[in-house]
Amino acid sequence: MQEEKSSWIERWFALSGAARKSDAIFVLAAARERNTSGLELYRQGLAQRILGCGSPRYPSRAREFVEAVEDIDETKDNEDEGGDG
Repeated sequence: MQEEKSSWIERWFALSGAARKSDAIFVLAAARERNTSGLELYRQGLAQRILGCGSPRYPSRAREFVEAVEDIDETKDNEDEGGDG
């Protein structure tokens, strides 16, 4: 079986080790699994900002991403105010 080669950019952006706090999380492209991973890191509080870059071919994924960020932000606001969420 031939091993799939990754591009230089995939290797450059690849995580090595555990994720840690940063200024922002940047989600590259419109792939659902990337969105999910980035949103989970944001939900865990590893950054106070999250930015996404999508593709015009998949506008529904961009909307899903924005809605998920808004839901997370609302939950965080409720927790900060001592609410139930």
